[in-house]
Amino acid sequence: MKKLLSLLLVICLVGCTHTQQITEKNSSVGTCRLTITAGETSLLDSDVTILEGDTVLSILRRTANANELPIMLSGQGAQAYVIGIAEYTAGAKGSMSGWVYEINESPVFTAAGDTSVKNEDRVHWKYITEFTQ
Repeated sequence: MKKLLSLLLVICLVGCTHTQQITEKNSSVGTCRLTITAGETSLLDSDVTILEGDTVLSILRRTANANELPIMLSGQGAQAYVIGIAEYTAGAKGSMSGWVYEINESPVFTAAGDTSVKNEDRVHWKYITEFTQ
């Protein structure tokens, strides 16, 4: 009987510790604004809770999923490339069409999965038909 009680106590402690680690890992560190546009068409405009470790790609994926907005990626992990959002896909409107993003109205030229999001950032994904800097 003592062994059974000891085992249950250990399981409870391990489970509680695991729950605490998950909660801490997913702690909110602020909010940002996520906007997705294709020309004059607004696909999404939403305030997003930033979780610890979030990147531009992770907030896009989480928010698109929550809003049933399909996204298509090429590759995986930090280097994944956004091929499409909704019906707007790279290459559909010419060889230079595709998705780019800005943070606080400044273009960013690093992978979305490598770019952290900070409290009060404004992240804007834009579908472009030609690339200009």
